[in-house]
Amino acid sequence: MIIEAETVLALVIAVAGLMLFHGVAKLGHLDGIKLSYSSISLYKKVEQNYICTTLNV
Repeated sequence: MIIEAETVLALVIAVAGLMLFHGVAKLGHLDGIKLSYSSISLYKKVEQNYICTTLNV
């Protein structure tokens, strides 16, 4: 079975989107989102610190 590169990319984006949605729902209000070419970073301020979750795509 041959899988097209576009299909793999679409699946990766879909999974990352679901993970991102779940992360946002779990964290509640986010204090920052950073998008780059290969990753998505979510920032949440907890007391004096920031928690960062990064999804590589």
